[in-house]
Amino acid sequence: MLNSLAKTIQLLDTESPRGERNVFLTHHKHLLTGFSLNRNTIFESVVRHPLQFSLDRDHKQALIQFPELMPGVNLMLSKQYPLFRFIVNLGCVTDMSFIGKGYHAGNIVNSSVYTDWFHASQLFQAMDVSVKLKDTIVLTDQMTMILSLGIQMGIPLTDTVVNPVKYGGCAKIIAVA
Repeated sequence: MLNSLAKTIQLLDTESPRGERNVFLTHHKHLLTGFSLNRNTIFESVVRHPLQFSLDRDHKQALIQFPELMPGVNLMLSKQYPLFRFIVNLGCVTDMSFIGKGYHAGNIVNSSVYTDWFHASQLFQAMDVSVKLKDTIVLTDQMTMILSLGIQMGIPLTDTVVNPVKYGGCAKIIAVA
C-alpha cells in the first residue's frame, strides 16, 4: 500500500521523464495525512473516537492525547487477543530524487514510543504520549515529518512477557509537517 502511495506521488512529477521521476513528499504532504498503513483493518474501525494531537516541527516533537476508551463502545478490539498497546512513531523522511542511475533518498530518522500493555476487556484510562526526535537532527526543507499511530495486539506468555501478534493490529499516518 505504501508503495502505491509513493507511486502516485511519483506520477505527480510531470517535469522529469518516465523512469526518472522524483518522489517529492514535501510537495504532496496532504496525500499522506490519514493514510492507512495496512489493508485489512482501518484504525478508525478499532479506535472510534477522535484523537487530539500536536506536531511541532520546530522542536521535532509530537504529543498524542488518548481519551478514555471503553471496550465495545469506542474501542473495538478483536476478542481473540487479550492485550493491546499503542505505538506512536515520529519519523522524518527526505524527498527521493533520481540522480544519475538511481534514486537518492537521505537518511530516514525516527523515534517510537510504546505504551504499556493493557487488557483488551478493561477501560483504557486517558493518557498523553509524547515522542521526540533527537536534537542533533537538522531538518531541511526537503524533509517531511510524519506522525503515525498504531495499535498492537498481544498474547501473554508469562506474567511479565507478552508476545506481540504479527498482523494483529492496525496503524495510520495521523499528521505530517
